Order: sequence, then structure tokens, then C-alpha cells
Amino acid sequence: MNPRLLLIAAVLLLISLAWNWIQWRSANLAQRDRNLEAKEFRNRQAEALTKITQRDTAIQALLDERMDDSVRHIQSQSVLKTKINRLLSRVTGPAVVQDTVILIQKELISDLENEKDTLYITDNQAIDSLQKSNNDLKTMFADQFKESIRLQGQLDREKKRRWSLGPSVSYGVRGADVGISVQYSLFKF
Repeated sequence: MNPRLLLIAAVLLLISLAWNWIQWRSANLAQRDRNLEAKEFRNRQAEALTKITQRDTAIQALLDERMDDSVRHIQSQSVLKTKINRLLSRVTGPAVVQDTVILIQKELISDLENEKDTLYITDNQAIDSLQKSNNDLKTMFADQFKESIRLQGQLDREKKRRWSLGPSVSYGVRGADVGISVQYSLFKF
């Protein structure tokens, strides 16, 4: 066998090994970068979910407080209505009783207006919070969908690589042959 051919084959083999190592290293770095991107993405999603959970907890506390306020208002209104009914039965009495009835009725109306205002404010806060949570969830799902599409495209591009260039060593009727070949991969495993 010709020593020159062996030297060319050895050099091509070394070049091929170096190229394969570069490809392998490049693939490992790309995988590491994808893992870091995925980790950052998961962290952003976790932060968004934490904010939503905190907001929901605050709204639940607000709604619980609203329930307690409603019970207090109902008790207060019941006491005021009882007083009004008692005094109305004696309305024919002196002017002081009539003034007391009017005063208690005004107090009842004021209490009802305060309850309405409190319920309105609480409901608006709950609605605003729920809308923010809804928007955050929409954004989060849209981001996940975009990330999924990006990763699928990246995977498809990697699967489409079928051409390769490398050294070839063969033995045939004419003897040993050394060269460089371009190759199309039919199957990958």
C-alpha cells in the first residue's frame, strides 16, 4: 500500500475526528443553551403564577371581609328597623319621638348607603384583580404556545439535516481507495 495514501487517509481521519468533535461540542452547547432558556422560561411562568396566587389570596381575604361587613350591616339594620317600628307605634306622641324616628331612619339610610358603597368598592377590586389574573394567564399561555412553536421549529430543522461531508475509505476491485465524500442519510439512528 502506498504510504502517501495512508498519510492522506490519516490526515483526513484526523480532520474528520476534529470536525466531529466540533459538531459534538456545538450540539452540547446548543443543548445547554436550550436548557437554560427553558429554565428561565419556567422561572418566568412560576413568577407569574405566584403573582396570580397572591392576588387571588388577597381577593379572597377581601371577599371574606366583605362577608363579615355584610353580616354586621344586616345586624345593625335589623336593630335600627326594630327601633323605628317601636317608635312608629308611638308616633302620635310628642315631637321628640317624631324627631327620634326621623333621626333613626336617616341613620338606617346612611348605613344602607355605606353598605352599598362598600360592596361596590369590594366588587370593583375583585373584578379588577380577576381581570388582571385572567390577562396574566392569557399571556402565560400565549408565551407557552410561542415557546412550543419555537422549539418544534428548532426540532424540525435539526431533523432535516441529512447531508454530510467526510472522509471515505473503501476497498474495491481496483484496491484501496481514500477520498472525501458527500453523503445523503436515508436513515438516522
